[in-house]
Amino acid sequence: ADSNNRIVAEGLNHVYGAQRAAGTLMGTVLAHAEVNALIHLERGHYPEHTLYSSLEPCLLCVGAAAMVTIGTVRFAGTDPYGGAAHIIGHARNEHLDRFRFTIEGPLDGSFGILGAALVVAHYLQRAGGTERGSGRHVVQAYRREAPEMLLAAERIRGQEQSAEACSTSLVEALPALWDAIDRS
Repeated sequence: ADSNNRIVAEGLNHVYGAQRAAGTLMGTVLAHAEVNALIHLERGHYPEHTLYSSLEPCLLCVGAAAMVTIGTVRFAGTDPYGGAAHIIGHARNEHLDRFRFTIEGPLDGSFGILGAALVVAHYLQRAGGTERGSGRHVVQAYRREAPEMLLAAERIRGQEQSAEACSTSLVEALPALWDAIDRS
């Protein structure tokens, strides 16, 4: 968003995407939502812009925001596995010192929980509900560092499975989803 809070670029995570969309990275570990938003900006400097993310950005995304000279990154949910917000302030360099670069987050309350829990729910699914599948390292990090987020993700997975069984629409499922988050 620009200094007037107008959205100037958007991006989605397409790490597991298979189809190519024009101007979007897909099917590569570099296809993070933040990177896909930033590649739509023209070459320039953006110290008054803010990059919003549902999850704490990883090192790739923090680095991309810094290289594009985004002034502020704000995120909703914490990421004890890949989050890199803690790096800013500890690892300064001349590039970062040329402009004000800050990272703010996580949010308190339901939106902060939702931002992290949706990602953990994805990795619970990839892990097959166990800590032996491909998402096991992410699940284990949340179990150690943010167990409340793991609990919310397990409740979301339960809601997803219930919704799949009865073909519930998203609008009908949202109250149950918020209930699962609020109980965490």
